[in-house]
Amino acid sequence: MTYNLYVDLAFIWSFLVNTVLIYISDRILGFKLEIKKILPYALIISLLCTFEYIVCIDKGMIIQDILYVSTYIILLKIMYRIKINKNVLPIVYAMYIRVSLAIAAALCLMNYSIKHGAVQFIVFIAAFVLLVPAFYISNKYIKYRQEIVRCTHQIAISLEQDEYITYGYYDTGNVLNASGLSVIVCDTEFAVHILKNDYKEILDTYEKTGYFDYIKANRISHISFVPVPYRTINSNFCMMPGIDIRRLRYMKSKKNYNNIRLAISAYPLKLGENVHILLNDSLKP
Repeated sequence: MTYNLYVDLAFIWSFLVNTVLIYISDRILGFKLEIKKILPYALIISLLCTFEYIVCIDKGMIIQDILYVSTYIILLKIMYRIKINKNVLPIVYAMYIRVSLAIAAALCLMNYSIKHGAVQFIVFIAAFVLLVPAFYISNKYIKYRQEIVRCTHQIAISLEQDEYITYGYYDTGNVLNASGLSVIVCDTEFAVHILKNDYKEILDTYEKTGYFDYIKANRISHISFVPVPYRTINSNFCMMPGIDIRRLRYMKSKKNYNNIRLAISAYPLKLGENVHILLNDSLKP
């Protein structure tokens, strides 16, 4: 079979489509990169995709679509790894996987419809039924992750003379106060990190059973553990072990807060990768 290729038109079309897709997705995600930073990546993606199209023109649309989606995701991953931290990457992946799937689906539908014009309407209806739930779920996920990123801040926790850097989630719903001190909450992983292995056995038991041995913990060193009462939706009265920390510092704004109580949760916070602290409403970034 003989193919007539218009490489220049294929490249120009690919470049325009990729530029528009990156620009729109970039604005939706709120990164707002300058167009001059978007264009080089759109150019590279278009060159690679045009090359793949020429090489695989006789291999079928499915192979072309797989290569296109793979190239698109890998290049955009490289692009945004330079610009954003690990907490934002899941949003980028979700956004661009969705866009790439939509492009691949559109290409497959176009190819199928051209060959089977009689069933074009049925194919598009079937695709609509499948894609709408996928887009709805991805939208919910993207909005959830965006909220986490917006409220996530790099912080430094000072315990005695040592300082530990991590990420905290600013939660306006956390108004917990104990003995006049604002209470922030950490997971057991971060607690083991700052308290060292001397407390690992106690914290492991606490994580598995919910029981914290205050007597044993207070005998290990001069660090004093006190119970911090709190309420949940399912329980009116619960307790977490807590210690007093010297200072909390926001790395970006340089704001410092002294004399804070750090409570340790037996349950994972599930706020994203590397986010180990649930901040208090009174500790504004």
